Amino acid sequence: MKKPLALAIAATLGAGFMAPTLAADEAASLKDAIKGSNVDLNFRMRYEDVEQDNALDDASALTLKSRVTVTTKPYKNFQAQLEVDNTTELADENHFDTQNDMGDHSTIADPEGTEVNQAWIAYTGFKDTTIKHGRQRVNLDNQRFIGGVAWRQNEQTYDATAIINTSLPDTTIVAAYVKGVHTITEADIDTDTTLLNINYSGLSFAKIALYNYDVEADGTDTTGIRLTGAPEIGGLKVKYELEYADQENDNNNMDADYTHISLATKLGPVGVKIGQEVLGSDDGNYGFTTTLATKHKFNGFADVFLATPDDGLEDNYLTLSGTCPLTGAKLSLTYHDFDADEGSMDYGDEINFAAAKKVSENVKVVLKYADYSKGDDASGKVDTQKLWLQAQVNF
Repeated sequence: MKKPLALAIAATLGAGFMAPTLAADEAASLKDAIKGSNVDLNFRMRYEDVEQDNALDDASALTLKSRVTVTTKPYKNFQAQLEVDNTTELADENHFDTQNDMGDHSTIADPEGTEVNQAWIAYTGFKDTTIKHGRQRVNLDNQRFIGGVAWRQNEQTYDATAIINTSLPDTTIVAAYVKGVHTITEADIDTDTTLLNINYSGLSFAKIALYNYDVEADGTDTTGIRLTGAPEIGGLKVKYELEYADQENDNNNMDADYTHISLATKLGPVGVKIGQEVLGSDDGNYGFTTTLATKHKFNGFADVFLATPDDGLEDNYLTLSGTCPLTGAKLSLTYHDFDADEGSMDYGDEINFAAAKKVSENVKVVLKYADYSKGDDASGKVDTQKLWLQAQVNF
């Protein structure tokens, strides 16, 4: 694989991931830094139900994610964080969680277990720079390529060394070396991966992101540009996304493109968003791959297209959103129409519904539903319905 641009730039400008939130007051001693640590608690209970039109038994799960996060005060420009997660099944197992022996049931990818979700140390002694090392959360741009899949009970985190640099005006440079990825299924990926992301916000009409992600685990080297903005057009504020990326895969000498365009505005109390996302194909032999993405955010809640078909995927979608006048809940309804990028194959369609309500300062409840109907050419896909009921408490 060719040497990515990230390596050259990281040596001179620095690189990084999600910067730690430093406390305003510096501790007088290491002991005070530890004693003055901030402790956060998070509990998320979720019921999930899955029905699929295949030979697998229907699945359901009631799980509880418990998280404790301890962040020290900064001391001599150093700060550390330890975060531990536990996922517990609250009812009899009635699903395949990717680790148990219930393979005759549909999958709900929330395996039980306890793990260190984050364990990092950060240094901010250099001007406009944060150096961070250890297991950490990584969410770049909209997480289409690099993300944490925080929707699942076991978050995806990264063992990495990184620097975040803001020396240039209106510019944030994020680059890093990733040694390992801890996935949502508790399976570890050993990888020599380099990431580079440069965000520039100095233009009035657009924020620009340039990136190169060289992921050794799947052989992909992806380079792209992303533009976002919210100009006012004809009295309407219109948010837009424009993105293009090229991907080379050294494992099979394949190449594919990625495009995403969306427009969103508000018509009275209703938000409207329309978009098209295309994960391209190399002549029907290879589909654009996003191994480390937060895939649940894209191509439907039912997660039918976690792996891109060899013929690629074209997702045309429309979202309506608003606030329920009776309950104050945030509502959204999305329709997806799926087709192949190569050829004219029909992959089906999907309807997604979501409702979220903040009950109090510390409590939030969520309802989500997904209904995927397979198309005539969706080989290997099946009609799928999923339902989630969730309550989250933060302290």
